[in-house]
Amino acid sequence: MQVVLATSTVAERKRLQYWRDAVCDTFVELDCRALSEAPFFGEITTAQCDEMHFSKVRSDGQIVDRTKSRIRRAREEVVLVSVQVQGTGMVAQDGRQATLQPGDFACYDSTRPYTLSFGAQFEQIVLHMPRNAMIRRIGDVPCNQVQPAWEADSRTLLYGTDCGRSLWFTAVARRRVLP
Repeated sequence: MQVVLATSTVAERKRLQYWRDAVCDTFVELDCRALSEAPFFGEITTAQCDEMHFSKVRSDGQIVDRTKSRIRRAREEVVLVSVQVQGTGMVAQDGRQATLQPGDFACYDSTRPYTLSFGAQFEQIVLHMPRNAMIRRIGDVPCNQVQPAWEADSRTLLYGTDCGRSLWFTAVARRRVLP
């Protein structure tokens, strides 16, 4: 079943608060600040498959913070993977920062503070699932344990990267290396 939460369904003066509630209900407890005084636009379309939730987020520019106080009140531990579709985003966690352009993705962990920043309208696809479900699916293997391998087409290299070290998993990537 698909759920759509849109600020366009509420009065302009109540949109930002509606958005804050929608974001917290969909993902985890977060603080959201709009970058403009104009009436806020935001829309989340969510579908669930077993323990995994897939969401399309479209919104005006904003800053989103997962604070220590929000973490202390957390109901569950969640891992999130955000894929930038439109606009530019920034994810900061554990002293690291990633700028996301369309096609880029970042993984982050709800058990530690993070900041998401969007300077203008954007769209992302977000996978969020319980941390223990992620471990069951991909294992708890130390980083750099995935050996590079060629796929059957002999043009695409499959390899593990170190980008997930702070999140306890190794990301698997594919790179077409021959035309």
